Amino acid sequence: MHNNGHTVEVDGFDTWPERPFITDGGLGSSRYLLTQFHFHWSQNGDGSEHTVNGQHFDAELHLVHIKEGLTTEEAHRTPDGFAVVGIFYKTAFIGRPLVALQNGLIQVTKTDDSVQIDNCMPNVLLPTDLNSFFRYNGSLTTPDCNEAVVWSVYEVPRFNNAELIQLLRTIQGEDGKPIRTNVRPVQTFSRRA
Repeated sequence: MHNNGHTVEVDGFDTWPERPFITDGGLGSSRYLLTQFHFHWSQNGDGSEHTVNGQHFDAELHLVHIKEGLTTEEAHRTPDGFAVVGIFYKTAFIGRPLVALQNGLIQVTKTDDSVQIDNCMPNVLLPTDLNSFFRYNGSLTTPDCNEAVVWSVYEVPRFNNAELIQLLRTIQGEDGKPIRTNVRPVQTFSRRA
């Protein structure tokens, strides 16, 4: 887990004996290998980069996968080079804690802080309803915002305990102050359906 001054990112999946991947479900026969996941949030509850019926959520998790056989540079130039799974996070009293993740967040509050986290399987980050999602071709949400992503955004949020969102809001940016927001504004549909 690493604080890069803009978000908290978890990577290293390429070193796992069995690297997590996604396939099928509208992605065709291609396999997309998990390369990293990161968070988007804000200080005021509109921390998701996607909305449902105009509604934002407390945070949004992006599980970033790269098409098998492509380098990162090639994926940036390929319309379906990445498959990103977006998951809305919402605070709830009965929310499920993510202990390993929360313990890591405590240790990476400053820019360039890093910590090894164990026992954080990507499947525990998912919402309970895996059948309802939106799929569209779009862009990365960070510069250069390449049109190289097949997006899958779950409709139903994952409910978390309040501590996770509170910890994200303590993460400091390059200026040494808590990141107010790291959310790209909602984009128009452009040519997307």
